[in-house]
Amino acid sequence: MLWFSKDRIKDLTPSDSTEYKFMIITEQPDWDYIDSPGVFLFVTDLQVKVAISPAYPAMLSLACHSMCSLANPTFKWFRSGEKAGEPGPEWDSITPIPNSEDSYACTVERFERFPSPSVYAPRTPAVTVSPSGEIEEGSSVSLSCSSDANPAAEYTWFKEQDDSVEESGQNYTLSDMTSEHGGHYFCQAHHAIRHRDSTLLSVNVTGNWSFKTVFLNSFVTDLKNDMLL
Repeated sequence: MLWFSKDRIKDLTPSDSTEYKFMIITEQPDWDYIDSPGVFLFVTDLQVKVAISPAYPAMLSLACHSMCSLANPTFKWFRSGEKAGEPGPEWDSITPIPNSEDSYACTVERFERFPSPSVYAPRTPAVTVSPSGEIEEGSSVSLSCSSDANPAAEYTWFKEQDDSVEESGQNYTLSDMTSEHGGHYFCQAHHAIRHRDSTLLSVNVTGNWSFKTVFLNSFVTDLKNDMLL
Protein backbone atom coordinates (compact mmCIF):
# COMPACT_ATOMS: atom_id res chain seq x y z
CA MET A 1 0.00 0.00 0.00
CA LEU A 2 1.21 3.52 -0.80
CA TRP A 3 0.39 6.73 1.04
CA PHE A 4 0.38 9.97 -0.89
CA SER A 5 0.59 13.38 0.62
CA LYS A 6 1.29 16.91 -0.45
CA ASP A 7 2.86 19.73 1.44
CA ARG A 8 2.19 23.44 1.17
CA ILE A 9 4.68 25.96 2.54
CA LYS A 10 3.11 29.23 3.55
CA ASP A 11 4.67 32.63 4.19
CA LEU A 12 7.90 31.79 2.42
CA THR A 13 11.05 33.63 3.44
CA PRO A 14 14.61 33.51 2.05
CA SER A 15 15.50 31.05 4.83
CA ASP A 16 13.23 28.49 3.09
CA SER A 17 15.58 28.38 0.11
CA THR A 18 16.95 24.85 -0.14
CA GLU A 19 16.57 21.52 -1.95
CA TYR A 20 13.30 19.65 -1.39
CA LYS A 21 12.87 15.90 -1.99
CA PHE A 22 9.89 13.60 -1.81
CA MET A 23 9.96 10.16 -0.27
CA ILE A 24 7.79 7.12 -1.02
CA ILE A 25 7.18 4.99 2.06
CA THR A 26 5.75 1.51 1.70
CA GLU A 27 4.93 -1.29 4.09
CA GLN A 28 8.13 -2.93 2.88
CA PRO A 29 11.12 -0.89 4.15
CA ASP A 30 13.31 -2.09 1.31
CA TRP A 31 10.89 -0.54 -1.16
CA ASP A 32 11.15 2.98 0.25
CA TYR A 33 12.28 5.53 -2.30
CA ILE A 34 13.76 9.03 -2.01
CA ASP A 35 13.76 11.23 -5.09
CA SER A 36 17.24 12.55 -5.93
CA PRO A 37 18.07 15.11 -7.02
CA GLY A 38 15.15 16.98 -5.58
CA VAL A 39 13.59 20.31 -6.45
CA PHE A 40 15.52 23.45 -5.62
CA LEU A 41 13.47 26.32 -4.27
CA PHE A 42 15.02 29.78 -4.27
CA VAL A 43 13.15 32.44 -2.32
CA THR A 44 14.07 36.08 -2.69
CA ASP A 45 12.48 39.36 -1.72
CA LEU A 46 12.36 42.80 -3.25
CA GLN A 47 15.34 45.02 -2.60
CA VAL A 48 15.70 48.78 -2.83
CA LYS A 49 19.05 49.61 -4.39
CA VAL A 50 20.72 53.00 -4.32
CA ALA A 51 21.83 54.19 -7.75
CA ILE A 52 24.26 57.09 -8.22
CA SER A 53 24.54 58.98 -11.48
CA PRO A 54 28.18 58.89 -12.74
CA ALA A 55 27.73 62.32 -14.30
CA TYR A 56 26.04 63.83 -11.23
CA PRO A 57 27.21 62.01 -8.05
CA ALA A 58 24.98 64.17 -5.87
CA MET A 59 21.87 62.88 -7.67
CA LEU A 60 20.49 59.65 -6.23
CA SER A 61 17.69 57.35 -7.24
CA LEU A 62 16.24 54.33 -5.48
CA ALA A 63 15.46 51.33 -7.68
CA CYS A 64 13.07 48.50 -6.81
CA HIS A 65 14.88 45.29 -7.71
CA SER A 66 13.79 41.67 -7.82
CA MET A 67 15.70 38.57 -8.90
CA CYS A 68 12.40 37.03 -9.98
CA SER A 69 11.07 37.37 -13.52
CA LEU A 70 7.95 39.49 -13.19
CA ALA A 71 5.65 40.02 -16.16
CA ASN A 72 4.73 43.71 -16.47
CA PRO A 73 4.93 44.45 -12.75
CA THR A 74 3.22 47.49 -11.27
CA PHE A 75 5.41 49.00 -8.58
CA LYS A 76 4.29 50.89 -5.52
CA TRP A 77 6.46 53.10 -3.35
CA PHE A 78 6.07 54.11 0.26
CA ARG A 79 7.76 57.00 2.03
CA SER A 80 7.83 56.49 5.80
CA GLY A 81 4.84 54.16 5.48
CA GLU A 82 2.77 56.53 3.34
CA LYS A 83 2.07 56.03 -0.37
CA ALA A 84 4.45 57.99 -2.57
CA GLY A 85 3.21 58.81 -6.06
CA GLU A 86 0.94 56.75 -8.27
CA PRO A 87 1.69 53.06 -8.92
CA GLY A 88 2.72 52.02 -12.39
CA PRO A 89 5.26 50.02 -14.40
CA GLU A 90 7.42 53.10 -14.88
CA TRP A 91 7.70 53.56 -11.13
CA ASP A 92 10.53 51.08 -10.66
CA SER A 93 12.64 53.94 -9.25
CA ILE A 94 12.13 57.02 -7.12
CA THR A 95 14.25 60.04 -6.14
CA PRO A 96 14.58 60.44 -2.37
CA ILE A 97 14.09 63.82 -0.72
CA PRO A 98 17.57 65.19 0.08
CA ASN A 99 18.61 65.30 3.77
CA SER A 100 15.32 63.86 4.97
CA GLU A 101 14.63 61.39 7.76
CA ASP A 102 12.23 59.41 5.55
CA SER A 103 12.45 55.70 4.91
CA TYR A 104 11.59 54.20 1.53
CA ALA A 105 10.18 50.80 0.60
CA CYS A 106 8.67 49.31 -2.55
CA THR A 107 6.26 46.54 -3.37
CA VAL A 108 4.57 45.00 -6.40
CA GLU A 109 0.83 45.17 -6.98
CA ARG A 110 -0.98 42.03 -5.79
CA PHE A 111 1.99 41.28 -3.51
CA GLU A 112 1.58 44.19 -1.12
CA ARG A 113 2.02 41.83 1.84
CA PHE A 114 5.66 41.39 0.87
CA PRO A 115 7.27 44.82 0.70
CA SER A 116 10.99 45.32 0.46
CA PRO A 117 13.03 46.17 3.55
CA SER A 118 13.06 49.93 4.07
CA VAL A 119 16.13 51.99 3.26
CA TYR A 120 16.93 55.11 5.25
CA ALA A 121 19.74 57.49 6.14
CA PRO A 122 21.96 56.83 9.16
CA ARG A 123 20.46 57.81 12.49
CA THR A 124 22.55 59.87 14.91
CA PRO A 125 25.47 57.60 15.84
CA ALA A 126 25.96 56.45 19.42
CA VAL A 127 29.56 56.66 20.66
CA THR A 128 31.25 55.06 23.65
CA VAL A 129 34.74 55.10 25.15
CA SER A 130 36.36 52.26 27.09
CA PRO A 131 37.65 52.62 29.71
CA SER A 132 35.68 55.69 30.66
CA GLY A 133 36.93 58.55 32.81
CA GLU A 134 40.45 59.92 32.82
CA ILE A 135 43.01 58.00 30.76
CA GLU A 136 46.51 57.60 32.10
CA GLU A 137 49.49 58.37 29.88
CA GLY A 138 50.92 55.28 28.23
CA SER A 139 47.66 53.33 28.35
CA SER A 140 45.15 52.56 25.58
CA VAL A 141 41.55 53.55 24.96
CA SER A 142 38.94 52.23 22.52
CA LEU A 143 36.30 54.38 20.86
CA SER A 144 33.22 52.71 19.37
CA CYS A 145 30.52 54.04 17.06
CA SER A 146 27.22 52.55 15.91
CA SER A 147 24.28 53.82 13.88
CA ASP A 148 21.02 52.34 12.67
CA ALA A 149 21.03 52.59 8.87
CA ASN A 150 19.99 50.67 5.78
CA PRO A 151 22.10 50.13 3.74
CA ALA A 152 24.60 49.56 6.54
CA ALA A 153 26.67 52.62 7.31
CA GLU A 154 30.42 52.99 7.09
CA TYR A 155 32.28 54.92 9.77
CA THR A 156 35.02 57.54 9.89
CA TRP A 157 36.58 59.09 13.01
CA PHE A 158 37.64 62.73 13.35
CA LYS A 159 39.17 64.87 16.05
CA GLU A 160 37.53 68.23 16.72
CA GLN A 161 39.22 71.15 14.98
CA ASP A 162 41.22 68.73 12.84
CA ASP A 163 40.05 68.12 9.28
CA SER A 164 42.19 65.04 8.76
CA VAL A 165 40.71 61.56 9.10
CA GLU A 166 41.87 59.87 12.31
CA GLU A 167 40.60 56.37 11.49
CA SER A 168 38.15 54.54 9.23
CA GLY A 169 36.03 51.84 10.82
CA GLN A 170 33.46 51.35 13.52
CA ASN A 171 36.11 51.06 16.26
CA TYR A 172 39.12 53.28 16.90
CA THR A 173 41.88 52.30 19.34
CA LEU A 174 44.41 54.81 20.66
CA SER A 175 47.56 53.24 22.10
CA ASP A 176 50.49 54.66 24.13
CA MET A 177 48.41 57.68 25.04
CA THR A 178 50.06 61.07 25.52
CA SER A 179 48.66 64.49 26.32
CA GLU A 180 48.48 65.16 22.57
CA HIS A 181 45.79 62.47 22.28
CA GLY A 182 43.49 64.39 24.59
CA GLY A 183 40.56 66.25 23.10
CA HIS A 184 37.14 65.74 21.58
CA TYR A 185 36.44 63.06 19.00
CA PHE A 186 33.40 62.29 16.88
CA CYS A 187 32.49 59.69 14.29
CA GLN A 188 30.61 60.06 11.05
CA ALA A 189 28.21 57.36 9.86
CA HIS A 190 27.69 57.54 6.13
CA HIS A 191 26.40 55.77 3.05
CA ALA A 192 25.26 56.87 -0.40
CA ILE A 193 22.05 58.51 0.83
CA ARG A 194 23.45 60.73 3.58
CA HIS A 195 26.01 61.13 6.37
CA ARG A 196 25.39 61.90 10.03
CA ASP A 197 27.83 63.04 12.75
CA SER A 198 27.81 61.84 16.34
CA THR A 199 28.02 64.02 19.40
CA LEU A 200 31.48 64.86 20.71
CA LEU A 201 33.29 62.30 22.83
CA SER A 202 35.75 63.71 25.39
CA VAL A 203 39.07 61.94 25.98
CA ASN A 204 41.03 63.23 28.99
CA VAL A 205 44.66 62.14 29.37
CA THR A 206 46.35 62.50 32.77
CA GLY A 207 50.00 62.12 33.75
CA ASN A 208 51.48 58.84 34.95
CA TRP A 209 51.52 59.72 38.64
CA SER A 210 53.14 56.47 39.73
CA PHE A 211 56.13 57.23 37.52
CA LYS A 212 56.26 60.82 38.75
CA THR A 213 56.11 59.68 42.38
CA VAL A 214 59.05 57.30 41.86
CA PHE A 215 60.99 60.06 40.11
CA LEU A 216 60.21 62.55 42.88
CA ASN A 217 61.20 60.10 45.63
CA SER A 218 64.47 59.39 43.82
CA PHE A 219 65.12 63.12 43.49
CA VAL A 220 64.46 63.74 47.19
CA THR A 221 66.74 60.84 48.16
CA ASP A 222 69.58 62.16 46.01
CA LEU A 223 69.07 65.65 47.46
CA LYS A 224 69.31 64.35 51.04
CA ASN A 225 72.47 62.42 50.22
CA ASP A 226 74.05 65.53 48.74
CA MET A 227 73.17 67.53 51.87
CA LEU A 228 74.86 64.93 54.11
CA LEU A 229 78.12 65.12 52.21
